Amino acid sequence: MPRTAGTKSRRDPAPVGETLRRLAATYPQARCSLEHSTPLELLVATILSAQCTDARVNMVTPGLFRKFPGARELADAPPGALEDAIKSTGFFNAKARSIRGAARALVERHGGEVPRTMEELLKLPGVGRKTANVVLGNAFGIAGGVVVDTHVGRIARRLGWTRHTDPEKVELDLNRIVPRESWVFLPHALIYHGRAIWRVVPALRPLPEDRSRPEIRAEAGSGAREGRATIDGEAGEAEGRRSTEGLAVRTPGPGSIEVICGSMFSGKSEELIRRLTRAKIARQRIQVFKPRIDDRYSEVEVVSHGGLRLTALAVASSGEILERTQDRTEVVGVDEAQFFDPGLVEVAGRLADLGKRVLVAGLDQDYLGRPFEPMPALMAAAEDVTKMRAICMRCGAPASRTQRLVASNERVVVGAAGLYEARCRRCFEPGVAPVDGDLPFPEEDAGASA
Repeated sequence: MPRTAGTKSRRDPAPVGETLRRLAATYPQARCSLEHSTPLELLVATILSAQCTDARVNMVTPGLFRKFPGARELADAPPGALEDAIKSTGFFNAKARSIRGAARALVERHGGEVPRTMEELLKLPGVGRKTANVVLGNAFGIAGGVVVDTHVGRIARRLGWTRHTDPEKVELDLNRIVPRESWVFLPHALIYHGRAIWRVVPALRPLPEDRSRPEIRAEAGSGAREGRATIDGEAGEAEGRRSTEGLAVRTPGPGSIEVICGSMFSGKSEELIRRLTRAKIARQRIQVFKPRIDDRYSEVEVVSHGGLRLTALAVASSGEILERTQDRTEVVGVDEAQFFDPGLVEVAGRLADLGKRVLVAGLDQDYLGRPFEPMPALMAAAEDVTKMRAICMRCGAPASRTQRLVASNERVVVGAAGLYEARCRRCFEPGVAPVDGDLPFPEEDAGASA
């Protein structure tokens, strides 16, 4: 459609001043979601937030700072102690190295205090521009630059404020067009907005005066892969409506969590694959995740003991699932949930709140018959729980326990037949490994019950 006077192209960037005003009116509570009481606490929390949800970091930091209240305590933390305290945030070895290195630098160069300049912050191990901007803006009230995370970069591109995907280039673009007094507020507001409307190609648009929230509209975008925010009048709105034709964009559903639990050899992965396959047949967009630790049959597939396979992405933490789940995904599958950190409960809830169907399979009990976290919390949060049962390898009765056949006190010993077998309640012997090591049936007969 040719441009006429009084209309704007869909490639025109959204007006900065109007967008800031509307964000301030819609998200007046927008602030840093990492809880802290000192600049050091914020610095450490920001390092921990990489590939991890802020909510999970906020669960970890109170205990962390009780054990290590200052830079010297962090710098002198015994080997393994810091890693254990932050393990549930994922990538804990790398994060512990960064925290120790930064703490030692603070003690040696700054008397244990966090510096107030970008130049000095960037000299600290594990600190880049994003972390430095977070600390300067939220601990000291100094506008060093706009913090750019996933939500900020995505929405900035859709608003037409940048064409870049590199965070530092996005920051430079935003620093040029956004007033300095809004540098600290803007990223918080965009993060709130991104969390509120995380769905297919959203865009901020001006509203009539009687509307209180930004309207969200899926838009094709000519040229830009992620589309653009539009600010047109009636003619532009008609053009925007036509741009969505043929995209088959589904309205997000209500969202749900479905848990498939049971012992080993009960058919949990098989049931997960069955449900995901049905979703694919229904032309729903699916993504499947598995823990990186589980490489028994494949590093890139979910594989059942019966040989069914489905391509999956191996991840190291629950936070990585949230980071890697695409906006357009409708069904998310997670296998071997017992190997994930407790943050998986929050991640599953976040995804369900975004309208996604979340399917989670995992062991509900460990080799001693104890609840296997995070499965109990997932079962409590789920809309639907399916308990699978295997066949007891001793007596042939329905089995709900997993008998370990090797001597080990480790809670997690990855393996299949030869290391474990299914047992009923009567035949289950917690912590006892048979001396003969012989399995009464071959692996392929240790199948799942219907």
